[in-house]
Amino acid sequence: MANRKPDYKVFVSRNIAKEGEEPNNFYHEVGAAWTVDKDGISISLHALPIDGRLVLFPNKD
Repeated sequence: MANRKPDYKVFVSRNIAKEGEEPNNFYHEVGAAWTVDKDGISISLHALPIDGRLVLFPNKD
């Protein structure tokens, strides 16, 4: 992982909706993730989600 760009960005996913409106997902970046040996993923967080829900999206250059 050292000196390697992350394979994924890690986000907290929050569903924000006002009463009577369609739900709207909001994403806040909280870390990065790298693929590792044996099909694993190593995650480094700089913040923790309140509800424990994380979402990984591929890192776009």
